[in-house]
Parts: sequence; structure tokens; C-alpha cells
Amino acid sequence: VMQLVQLPFSRGISLDWMASGDPRLEKLKKILNLGYRLLKQIVKGDTAAAVDLHHFLPILLQQQGRGLANTITLKELFIGKRKLLSSIGPDLIQLFMDLLTQNKDPRYIDFLLSICTVGEEPLPAVQTIIATQLFEKNPQLLPRCQLETGPGQPTRLKFLIPASKVTAFKKGSTRISTWLNVADFNDLPLIGSKDRASHILTAPFDTLEESEKMLRYFIRFTNLSGKIAVGRNQ
Repeated sequence: VMQLVQLPFSRGISLDWMASGDPRLEKLKKILNLGYRLLKQIVKGDTAAAVDLHHFLPILLQQQGRGLANTITLKELFIGKRKLLSSIGPDLIQLFMDLLTQNKDPRYIDFLLSICTVGEEPLPAVQTIIATQLFEKNPQLLPRCQLETGPGQPTRLKFLIPASKVTAFKKGSTRISTWLNVADFNDLPLIGSKDRASHILTAPFDTLEESEKMLRYFIRFTNLSGKIAVGRNQ
């Protein structure tokens, strides 16, 4: 399967071209997406298969952020596999910091969430690397929060994802970054039997509005902060 995934690039198609959105590559991209979904299923719960796929880790990392939907494959490669998790170093974590700087996609945070623990057991070495890279070296990725209070008014929690452009909040034709009120999402209609926040966390990412993507980022980042602290006293 990895030979299939690599074949187009060995025949002259560049990763930049693949990521450009060229409609001529859409069918090929769908085939590669299916290939990565198959790899995800192959390594799920199978340490031996994951070790074999781990030999191709440089290729998997090189293709991150190129629209090939292989972050879920990388996540499944490591999840629950202590031997592979223990091999994670600062370079891999910094790659995801760089990806988040380019595109604040909460699916990158989902990957970081998945490597903080083995089951319920914390992995202090990985937690420390993520905490250092995130809070000390890349604070620009942190959501900003503020509480608004007033006489006779409920307290409101608002958040802002720095350098984000929220399409749901526009003035004229200009896209603007806006403080979002968490409670506003609870006032929106249900999606089937789910409240709007639950829908946002589980819906296919590409189907969400920009403001919903920002809420998902905020929630996942909060989850990650908790995961980093699991089993830690400092």
C-alpha cells in the first residue's frame, strides 16, 4: 500500500502540486486518501504492522499538511503502542507546531492528544516535549480567552484564535477575526439529536463553518492542556 501511495510522487508529481488544489489531481487525491484509510485500518491495534509502517515515517511526515488526509493514519500508527511512542522526539512535535502555525486545524491537535498517554497511563517524556514546544516556543498557537461581566448580566466566556479569519462574522466584504462567545453555539438549532457543540466535535471537518472550526480548535486545545497535565504534579 505504501508503494501505491508513493507511486505518483516517484513519477514526477510534487507535493506542492498535490496541495495546490489543481482539479486535475482530484481523482488521484481520492485514491491516495483511500490508501491512507486502508493503512489506518491495517495498523489499528496491530503493533507488528505499525512497526513495519513506522519505517516509512519520514514519508508520512513529509506528506502532512498536503491535503492527503493522512494525519489519522499517523495517529493510528502511534496510538496505544508504547514502543513507538517512546521514540517520539522534539522534531516530530515541532513539525506539528509548524503545521498549526500554517493552518489551525484541530485535527493536528487530535494527533498530539493521542500521543500523550498509553491508555490511561501518562507518557511524561512526550508530555514534556509538547508542553515545551507549545507553551514556551510557540505561544502564538494558544487561544486567547476573556470573561465579560456586567451588572445584571450573565458572565460570558469569549475566545479568539489568533490570526484566524472567521467567515461567519463579516463586515461588508471584509473577513475579520472576531471574539466568539461560547454560549452562542448552544443557542443554535440541534443537528438531528445532537446539540450544536457535539455536532461540531464529530462532524466531518470540511463540512463545518469557519466559526465552528474555531470552536473545535478551542475545545481540542483545552482537551490537550488537560492531557499534558495527566499524572503530573508540577
